This record gives sequence, structure tokens and C-alpha cells, in this order.
Amino acid sequence: MLRAIREHEPESIRAAANLVERDFKDVHRNLTELETLNVIKFEQSGRSKRPIVRFDAIDAEITLDSGDTDVAAA
Repeated sequence: MLRAIREHEPESIRAAANLVERDFKDVHRNLTELETLNVIKFEQSGRSKRPIVRFDAIDAEITLDSGDTDVAAA
């Protein structure tokens, strides 16, 4: 979804949902979460909020090992 928004620059959340062929409510929820994480920002455009990806690339590190050897692997 981030790549699609970055490449196609949809004018609204609804346009972004149509672009990725997903339900509006799900896309709205996801974009709101990404805004909280500062990954996207919204630009007000009349009554619509235009999603804008803030970065060209995102590097993420996810540690799955807590270092606790007493915990069984999932």
C-alpha cells in the first residue's frame, strides 16, 4: 500500500483504497496507524485527506528472540 500511495499519489483515503483494491475502513485504519508511527502524513484537500508517504525507503528491524531461554518457541 505504501508503494502504491508513493507511486500514484491518490487524492484521498478512498482513492487509496480503490488503488489497492481494499475496503475503505481497513485502509483508513491502516493509514491512521501509519500516521501515528509518523510513516505517512495527511494533507487536507477540501473535505478529503490525502495520504503522503514521508520516506523513500523504510528499514525495519524486528527482534523475535527475547533472550529468555525459558520461553518455548512459538
